[in-house]
Amino acid sequence: MKTTFRLTVLCLMLMSAHAARAAQTSPEALAGTWVYSATEGHSEFQECPDFIDFSADGNYKVDNECAGADPAAPTVETGRWAFERSDTVEFIVFTDRKPLSDHDFLGDNGSSRIRLLELSSKSLRVEMCTVPSAGGACRVEVYRRWAP
Repeated sequence: MKTTFRLTVLCLMLMSAHAARAAQTSPEALAGTWVYSATEGHSEFQECPDFIDFSADGNYKVDNECAGADPAAPTVETGRWAFERSDTVEFIVFTDRKPLSDHDFLGDNGSSRIRLLELSSKSLRVEMCTVPSAGGACRVEVYRRWAP
């Protein structure tokens, strides 16, 4: 009886671990262009929203027509991105950041990673937090998939 119970528990643990791994976000799900839509809890209009283009190969670029040096070439930052996972929490980590203007699309959060809250075919929700020395406040930003 104990052996059967232990085998059942072991099987359930293995199945749940496999399901957790299967639920992890793939780079292909994030690949594409996303446009800033809103910050939850704020009713704000963004005249020049950020457009973030995530490539499946791990590169990204951020365009902003108002913050770029040239409206015809509005790229304000390039670099690399990857997923970082900690238990059930997923982050998007930005490395090799090359700012091309004073515009920081991460919003002076002091960190090069943002927490992934939701990713669907049309919506991306992320949490950005400032470092504790800057108050430690967090905000949730919503992006929608750009389809010109």
